[in-house]
Amino acid sequence: MAFISIFKQLWRFAGPDRWKIIVYIIVHLFSSATAIFIPYVFAQILNAFQEVPADEIFDVITYWTLIWAALIVAGDLLHRFGRWFEFDVTYKVKQRFMNHYYRRMTELPMSWHNNHASGDTINRINISGNALYQFGITQFIYVQQFTNFWGPLIALAFLSYEIALFSFLVAVIAVIVIRRFDRIMVRMYRRLNGIEHKISATFYDYVSNIKSIITLRLGR
Repeated sequence: MAFISIFKQLWRFAGPDRWKIIVYIIVHLFSSATAIFIPYVFAQILNAFQEVPADEIFDVITYWTLIWAALIVAGDLLHRFGRWFEFDVTYKVKQRFMNHYYRRMTELPMSWHNNHASGDTINRINISGNALYQFGITQFIYVQQFTNFWGPLIALAFLSYEIALFSFLVAVIAVIVIRRFDRIMVRMYRRLNGIEHKISATFYDYVSNIKSIITLRLGR
C-alpha cells in the first residue's frame, strides 16, 4: 500500500526523532477516542430527562455535562499537543530528505548529470520532499479515520454482532471501490508530474542561461 511505503520513508528520515512519531500517534489516538465517547455522554444526558427523578435530575445532568466539557477540552488539548510533535518531526524529516538527496547528487558521476536535466531532478526532489512533508503533518487524519472506523464498529459489536459484521463487509466493499478510483487518480498524477518535470527542466535551463538570453534578445 502507498500509505505503508510513504510511512517507511517518514520513519527512515525521522532518525533520532522516531520516538516523536510514536508519541503523536498515541496522543492522537486518545484525542480521537474522546470524540467517540461524546455521543455516549450526550445519550446519558437525554436518558436523565426520561429516567432520573426530578429531585436528582439537576445533579445528574450537571455531572454528565461536566464530563462532556472535559472530553471536548481534553480532546482539543491532546490534538494540539500531537500536532506540535507532527510539525516538529516532519520539518526535520524534510530537511534530512533534502540533504540526503543533495549528497546523492554530488556522488553521481558527471556522465549521469549530462544525461539528466538539472531542472527535472530538482523538481522530482522537491515534489517528493513536499509530498513527504504533507504526509507527515496530516498523520492525525489517518489516526482519526482509524478510530472513527474501529471505535463505532466495536461498540456496535456489543449491541449486535450481525449488524457489526454487515457494516464491516460494507466498509470493505467501499474501500475496494475507492482503491479502484485511486488507481486511476495515481496514473493521472503520474502523467501530470511527468509534464511538470519537463516544464521545470525547460524553465530551469532558461533561467540558468538568463544572461545569454537577455544579451541575445531571445526572451521573446
